[in-house]
Amino acid sequence: MSAEPLHLVAFRLAGRLLGADIMQVHRVLSGETALVEAPGATRHVLGMVDIQGALVAVLDLAQLLQLTSGPEKASRLVVLRRGETELIAVPAEEVLGRVQLEADQLLEPPEQVAGAPIHGAFYHDDELGLLLDVNQLL
Repeated sequence: MSAEPLHLVAFRLAGRLLGADIMQVHRVLSGETALVEAPGATRHVLGMVDIQGALVAVLDLAQLLQLTSGPEKASRLVVLRRGETELIAVPAEEVLGRVQLEADQLLEPPEQVAGAPIHGAFYHDDELGLLLDVNQLL
């Protein structure tokens, strides 16, 4: 019996292809989203955003993953579910949509991202992407 395929939501941040397990993606917000300052938050938190009456932390994923700034401004927020109820959001320049990977297509993460919240790596359209370990984000 073969393993179930993995379904991801692929997106781009700072020019880098990233993915998150589709079961951990709560929603994608497009357009300008007003951030509220988060006093006392760690340096990896850009601010808070109101999602259906709940304040959700927006993480500076580019800084957390030590990605260089890309030419585009993030115009979307990918809202992720960590655990059963906790929501966090990360900026995205572009959301590419759903990607299906067979179990043998999930690769070990590159050594350069050792210690980062990365679960693995994958190829999509001949581009290497990083699969986020959502439960390890802050």
